[in-house]
Amino acid sequence: MENILKVMNVSKNYTQTEVIKKASFSIGVGTVCTLLGKNGSGKTTLLKMIAGLNKKNSGDIQFLGRAIEEAFPASLSQLGFSIENPKYYEHLSGQENLALHLTYMGVKKTESEVKEVLDQVGLLAKKDMRLKEYSLGMKQRLAIARAIVHQPKFVILDEPFNGLDPKGIDDIGVLIKELAQKAGMSFIISSHLLHQTLEISDKVLLLNGGNIVVDEALTQLKATYGEQLREKLIYLMEDVK
Repeated sequence: MENILKVMNVSKNYTQTEVIKKASFSIGVGTVCTLLGKNGSGKTTLLKMIAGLNKKNSGDIQFLGRAIEEAFPASLSQLGFSIENPKYYEHLSGQENLALHLTYMGVKKTESEVKEVLDQVGLLAKKDMRLKEYSLGMKQRLAIARAIVHQPKFVILDEPFNGLDPKGIDDIGVLIKELAQKAGMSFIISSHLLHQTLEISDKVLLLNGGNIVVDEALTQLKATYGEQLREKLIYLMEDVK
């Protein structure tokens, strides 16, 4: 399988603390990859480095076959992400926020194409509502819409199910899987909702203490651990040093 992302011996330090320790992995085209780890394990730091928001201290990251330093900003239109707390223009509507985002990205989409993405995330009926009137769950849906509206090849989602009700979690999970299978989008998703995330995943990465201690296809993990997979992953998050 062709790789869209390669991370090779990447490390990140904050003052005297090594947050990410020589991380290496790859993600193939059309792959949904789950990034697991307890709070403080370095998940968001790693995602930010992949997105070009944080500088690495050592190692290499290749996006679309090019070093990340060379790939951005030229390849920015091929990347979508929602990391930590997305910022919006609260006085604008959901549709207007997406249109403005497309302008920033230098991507042209028709109004009907923007509405189609709003429909995909369940916000079409709320497209003209101002963001200051959106609920937390609605803002989360819009964050996902903003990450995919320009049809990128690679999408980074940090806790995409936060604020969503059970139906919303299921709807967004189905959408992610469909985009991977039908549009060839690749995803890396960080989430505390282990069961729901594994339902849509092809590959699992697990961080513990800045180290990647699991880098396996989900099919292989299921074959190895069977019904004990969830318990094994929880154990590895907590106990591997």
